[in-house]
Amino acid sequence: MPEVKRCIRSYAVIRAVFKTDIFEMQKITLIQYLLLFALLVGLPAQVYCSPLWDSFLRQPASSSYVELKSTFTKAPQLCTIDTQLSERQISQLETYIQEGNRYAFRAAVIYIQCMYSNSAGLEDIYRSIGIYFDTHPHDFLEVAIKEPISNNDLKYMVTMLPLALVDNSSARHAAIKHRIALLNAIQDPSLLIAKNKLLIYLKSDLD
Repeated sequence: MPEVKRCIRSYAVIRAVFKTDIFEMQKITLIQYLLLFALLVGLPAQVYCSPLWDSFLRQPASSSYVELKSTFTKAPQLCTIDTQLSERQISQLETYIQEGNRYAFRAAVIYIQCMYSNSAGLEDIYRSIGIYFDTHPHDFLEVAIKEPISNNDLKYMVTMLPLALVDNSSARHAAIKHRIALLNAIQDPSLLIAKNKLLIYLKSDLD
C-alpha cells in the first residue's frame, strides 16, 4: 500500500525537521521552514493517513484488517498524531460494525486505542460496538481477552446503548438486562474473567 508508506514517511520527514539541531536549522531557508511549518499545521496526518483507512473501509475483510493492524503495530507513532477519522469514515465504520462485520469491530478497537486522549469523540463508535455485542457476544469476549483494551473502553463498549433508548428508563433497563442474559448464557471457561468483568459493569449500570 503506497499510501501507507507515504503516511509514515511524511510523518517521519516532518518530525525529523523539527528535531534538527539549531545550527543545522540555519541551513534551511526561511521560506523552506515556513512551508514545512504550514505543512505540519495545515495538513494534519489525516490528509496522509486517511487513505489507509479508506483502503480498509472499501473492503473490511481479514486481509485488509491484517494490513491495517500491521501498519499501526510497525508504526505506533501514527497514534500520536492527528489520525482522527473523518465523519464519513466514522459513519462507514459504524455501519459495518452494526451490520456485524467482525473486522470492522476489530478495526474500531485499533482506532479507539489511537484516540485514547479524545475519548469524548468516540461515543457513537462505543454505541455501535454495543449493538455488535448484542448479536456477537462470544466474539466480543474473545477480542476483549486478546486485545489490550482499557477497562474504561470495555465499560463504555458494553454499557452504552442506542440513543433511542437513553431517555427511556424502562427500555434502557431491559436492554441492559438482555446483555446480562447474553453473558450469562456463555459458558466458555476461557472467557470467564472477561465475562465477569462485563457483568460487573452492566449490573452497576442498573443501579
